[in-house]
Order: sequence, then C-alpha cells, then structure tokens
Amino acid sequence: MSFLLTLGIILPPIAPVILLDVVMPPLPGMRSRTVIHLLAWGGGVLAGISSLAGMCALTGVPSLDALMAAAFVSVAARLVLQIQGMGTIGRRRQV
Repeated sequence: MSFLLTLGIILPPIAPVILLDVVMPPLPGMRSRTVIHLLAWGGGVLAGISSLAGMCALTGVPSLDALMAAAFVSVAARLVLQIQGMGTIGRRRQV
C-alpha cells in the first residue's frame, strides 16, 4: 500500500466527523464528544481498509466508503446515547 493511498483512506473520515459536529446540536449534558469522534473516525478508517482489501465495498472507492462509514458511526453513536439518556459516556444523566 502506497503512502498516498494510505493518506487517502485515513484522512477523509475526518470530514463527516467535523461536519456532523457542526450540524448536529450537542446532547444535553455532554461535556466531551471526543469518544464519538474517535469511534467515527476509526470506523471510517476500518471501512476504507476493508474496502481496499476487497472484504466489503459500498461504492468501490475506499475513500468514499470511509466517508460514509464515518458519518454512519457518528450519527449512530449520537442516537444510541440520546436513546439511553446519557449525556456523558458511562454515566446516566440525572433527571
């Protein structure tokens, strides 16, 4: 795997993480969204690598697969936390 191909898979998942962080309002009581950001970026990178290896591909372009996977993981993590009523990861919000 060449250096530029590696950068093409690792860097694009940052874009939907930043975009969704700006567009979606923060959950009430959430102090740090770093865990969600790292999960989304890591999921995007894993999807891009698996697309490159031919294990699973949504579009056939590893960078686009990484973008879509990062966006999906970010939205899914926020929805799970919102459904569970957790403002901070690992601790329930008191009503």
